[in-house]
Amino acid sequence: MDFLQIFVKHKGFIYNITEMTINEAIQKLELKSAPGWDDYLISTEGVVFSKKNGYLKPVSPAPNNDGYLQFVAYGKNKRKWLVHRYLYAAHIGPLLEGYVIRKRNILKEYSKENIEQVLASSHLHGSGLRTSPKPS
Repeated sequence: MDFLQIFVKHKGFIYNITEMTINEAIQKLELKSAPGWDDYLISTEGVVFSKKNGYLKPVSPAPNNDGYLQFVAYGKNKRKWLVHRYLYAAHIGPLLEGYVIRKRNILKEYSKENIEQVLASSHLHGSGLRTSPKPS
């Protein structure tokens, strides 16, 4: 019987997660979940997985209207998560009111090492990014 093989690249290595137990994948891929969202795991490199029905399944995030990658998580409630915010909540700590998550180096992908939480009021200051609403 043929079945789908799922390969994931993590820190320069390629893993076949279909040949691993969930616990092995969690350990090797450094997967964690945000508090209260145990069915969704994210690696330190920002790869999101669903952990339902005893299997790990990669989640395919899609860009929102602002271009940020997001995914929909289903649990007691349905919630849209921005990938970088979920990564921060799962691997670093709580998301504080009035703060945003930003990349330290905008040329690199989202990873645990490349994101930080900063005051929303200082996020765009001096960045050259637009701070007013999009033109209609």
